[in-house]
Amino acid sequence: MKYPALLPFAEILPVLDKFDAIIDVRSPAEFAEDHIPGAINCPVLNNEERHRIGTLYKQVNAFEARAEITAEITKQLAAKKYAEMAEVFSNTIYEQADSLKPVADKLKLTVETASNVTRESAGTAAGNAVLNNPKFLQALFSDEAIKRKHNTEAVEIAPNTLVSGRVIEYKPVSQRTFDEVRGSVLERVTQIEARTLARKAGESKLASLQKTAADEAGFNAAKVVSRAKQDVDGAALAAIMKTDVSKLPAFVGVDLPSQGYAIYRINKVIAPAVVDDARRLAEQQQISTALAQEEMLAYIDYLKEKSKVKILQPIVPANPDAQNKPIALPASN
Repeated sequence: MKYPALLPFAEILPVLDKFDAIIDVRSPAEFAEDHIPGAINCPVLNNEERHRIGTLYKQVNAFEARAEITAEITKQLAAKKYAEMAEVFSNTIYEQADSLKPVADKLKLTVETASNVTRESAGTAAGNAVLNNPKFLQALFSDEAIKRKHNTEAVEIAPNTLVSGRVIEYKPVSQRTFDEVRGSVLERVTQIEARTLARKAGESKLASLQKTAADEAGFNAAKVVSRAKQDVDGAALAAIMKTDVSKLPAFVGVDLPSQGYAIYRINKVIAPAVVDDARRLAEQQQISTALAQEEMLAYIDYLKEKSKVKILQPIVPANPDAQNKPIALPASN
């Protein structure tokens, strides 16, 4: 007889003692209801999964139910495989703690390197999610990892994702000499001076344009901008929207960090063809709410000043997202 084979229960019952083990793969509820004496329950599906797939079988079709079973079994196998690999990973990095190569070779993993990693950030690997994980950084800067140069413990940085690291070279925090920082200091000073000169030149050019718009060379092609269509820097858009346009063309200058001093020319103002009443109402409500909040804060400040009240120590809420509610106590004379 070849196994596995489908056998009628009537044939199995007389020869139960010839089987080494009888495994029942039904759900725990089915097994509890009735099973062959001596059988071991190793369910493929738990009670909830069986109910869900049974409903799918009756209400949709057998094909979808089989697909669901296949997916569930695949998920279970993957979880089992991950658990096995995680155990091998954890044991290997501990037993061969002076290198990551053995575990990489055993599990066919890739060892990556990074430099300038600090306790707070990932240095040159700032975009690396692993090196920005607080749990991993804590393990990486532990005494075991720094002083003994051992592999860190296996750290779970995401579901089903383990990582270990090893410090090859460690430099403690120290004050750098001027020769070491000379280049960066010179670069920083040069940038500051360049921005200052650019701002002065830009302000001079702006004053000339505001006096007479004859010299308008150097501007890029005109474009339409609005609060809904922000094709310029946010600070520039705010300055453009505040500019007096009673006389056109109008000019406005903006100091943009890391970009320089920019001058914008406003040729004309285009009113919207159709007024969006809903949007206009929403904006009015936002402005009204903001004004009401400002008035309330001003009134509270007035009452505190009039009553000689000082906030000695704000209350830290149990919920960090909750707004601080300070204790107000009369000031002593």
